[in-house]
Amino acid sequence: MKNLYIQKAFFLLFGYVFYLLFSLNYLSAFHPKVSNLSNANFFFIGREEQLQSIHSFFKKRDRILFALTGGPGFGKTQIAKKYAQEFSKNYDLIWWFDAQQDLQNQYERLAIALNALLPEKEKIILSQLSKDTLVDAVKNILRVKRIRYLLIFDNAGTYAQVESFIPNAYQQLGKHVLLTSRIASIWSDKIEVGKFKRAESLRFIKAAIPEAKEEDMERLAEILSDYPLGLTIALGFIKSSPTATIDKYLSMHLRRTLTKSEKSPNMILDNYPKNALTSLDISLKLIEEESKDSLQTLFFMSFLNSKDIPESYIEIWLKKTKSSLTADEATKHVYDQSLIGVSETTEFNANRKAEGQIRMHYLSIHDLIHQLINESIPVEEKKELIEKTTEVMLEVFSGSAITFTKKIIQEPIHLLHAQKLCEHAKEIDYLSPNLLKVKVCILQCLMAGFRDFEKAKLMLEQIENELKLGLQLEPYYKALYNINKGFFESVYNANYDEAIRNMKEGLDILNSFKKYNEEKLRALANLAQYHALRGEINTADEFIKQGKIILESSESDHARSFFIFNWSFVLYDQGKFEEASNVLDKVKAYPNLAEDSPTLYHSILLQKIEILFKQRRLTEAQKHLKEYEEKMKIFFQDKNEKYTGLGIVWFFKSLLLMEKGKSTDKAIQYLSNAVMLYNELFHGDKKNKYQARAHLALGKAYTIKKDFKNALKEYLLSKEVYDLVLKEKKIDDVSDLYEELALLGVHIKDEELTHKYLKAHIDTFGADHHRTEQILKHLDHLKLVVPN
Repeated sequence: MKNLYIQKAFFLLFGYVFYLLFSLNYLSAFHPKVSNLSNANFFFIGREEQLQSIHSFFKKRDRILFALTGGPGFGKTQIAKKYAQEFSKNYDLIWWFDAQQDLQNQYERLAIALNALLPEKEKIILSQLSKDTLVDAVKNILRVKRIRYLLIFDNAGTYAQVESFIPNAYQQLGKHVLLTSRIASIWSDKIEVGKFKRAESLRFIKAAIPEAKEEDMERLAEILSDYPLGLTIALGFIKSSPTATIDKYLSMHLRRTLTKSEKSPNMILDNYPKNALTSLDISLKLIEEESKDSLQTLFFMSFLNSKDIPESYIEIWLKKTKSSLTADEATKHVYDQSLIGVSETTEFNANRKAEGQIRMHYLSIHDLIHQLINESIPVEEKKELIEKTTEVMLEVFSGSAITFTKKIIQEPIHLLHAQKLCEHAKEIDYLSPNLLKVKVCILQCLMAGFRDFEKAKLMLEQIENELKLGLQLEPYYKALYNINKGFFESVYNANYDEAIRNMKEGLDILNSFKKYNEEKLRALANLAQYHALRGEINTADEFIKQGKIILESSESDHARSFFIFNWSFVLYDQGKFEEASNVLDKVKAYPNLAEDSPTLYHSILLQKIEILFKQRRLTEAQKHLKEYEEKMKIFFQDKNEKYTGLGIVWFFKSLLLMEKGKSTDKAIQYLSNAVMLYNELFHGDKKNKYQARAHLALGKAYTIKKDFKNALKEYLLSKEVYDLVLKEKKIDDVSDLYEELALLGVHIKDEELTHKYLKAHIDTFGADHHRTEQILKHLDHLKLVVPN
């Protein structure tokens, strides 16, 4: 028996060891490594204690998140990168995030890369998910799959900033999050990164300048206070200059320190070592002596975001400044001074898939250096540089609005660089017509690309203020401004008068050009929709007719599909349901619409449901409604998201319940929820015809319950909303409302009510309208008086 227990214990132990070996090596054997780390820092020295602290912490099963804290320039980022490189064999995925940039967009890149580790059936289809949902989907995969990962969030300001991007993988081996932060107090598990130990400083100097004397290295470390960033800049200067020595460098450093101390102190220097600025000043002077064009290129970079500056920007800048240098030549002088870093990343195509082995080079500057460089530039020179930088950004945003918006959606970093440029200009109150054009391009991307209405609101305010100050926009940019202003007024404020005025003004400008058919089609489609929402069906139809003329000349599937959707929308309001359905079927010619433009595809699906309900094809309508719900559940991952389509779903669910004679109370609950949702989304209770339609349906539900008092209340609320939002009443839903009110008068024996709305229906829709005939037949059947 004893031998049996020993044998059993042996097999259990063997099984456990095998499991550990399998779980640790499974992905290494079967999955490729995925990483976006930049190139290794071959001059990294020391920091063994910090690296070992991180490693020891992550070896424990219940340890997930660890922070490196300390001031700028002490090497937090380099330590995090070194740990990732040194222990890369422990991970299947290593992903670097800049916590100061849009983390949702960075998660999108992670999702694309993560697909390389997933079976075909489990790959993430980005177009089916909202941004929040995409983040949750990636986090869930990292949590449940046997993927050993290291996520690094660089320069995290607060825990709240990164909390929603950290997978919950408690007590799982090989799932780690490493952060760098300047604030120590907010992190529980951390180590403080300070200056080099003297031995580390000496090793660092010797690795860069092996021929230097021991006493000179000691003096350099002492004078620069063992400050890693200061030493890095100093060594960059000494290495790049053939005649420079530590002794000569320290002489220059001393002279410049004395000069700087005579000036008013810089705010940064109250917190960080003064020698960083002095070291930078020496390096900038050398760059200027070697190449003024290189120095100007560095200044140009200081007006952009400090990270991920595309090499192509440098090429455009040099072209704009008529420099004879290539991008490599211009950046070499700066790189030699250790002022910039170079990284590369995979380029993605329009479908957000990796383009094979195509790699793009990006430049980055340490945040502190970036700030110090910018502050060293005199204000008048800043104005000249900002204007020239504006020309670069206008080339980045070149082409039609459709073209550059698509480009920015694929690479959001371009938008961030443009926004940073505007921030720098605002700091010195700099305005110009070219900068105003850049702001219009930013507005276009925020509205049509990212649908970020809060940021768009702020940008609109800036543009409007500058126009009031007398700045002028070229016609095309004025048209873009008007079109996006109109779009904003319709979506954010539900102010269709202003939406139509701005959209029409933009269209009038575009009509002076022979090109820009995509933008014209967008304006025509929106104008048709806005007029239809106000009940002006004939006017809406006129814009549809204009759009049909240029429809086929448009090269954008999205623009064509959006127009077709609104064409069907107008036909629907005219009561031409069969035609509306046939027109909507035209989008089948664009099979990639669901992937390329998911929100538009969802709107088209809702329009199909609307038409089917009006045609009384309830089985088909219910089938499509279920499809829509499933797609939205995937898109939002059952998050408590609020969107107009949700109210429409509740509306149709209530109609199905009433049609089938099922729970009217449940229908009333659906419709009440829809009303509350619409009131929140439209910023008021009488702003949109969807609100009127929900009240109309509530009236029908109460009529079924024979609660005629509440039915009348809801019908009159519906009429009140329609009266406010519609300029003309010739839409099918108003016909439906007048019929219900006329028939309700019969139920409650209110002859005046019946006659009032029968007359209203005849006056609005004519005596030969099918609902007029139904009301008259009903009155005749009951032998009631028919008004003259």
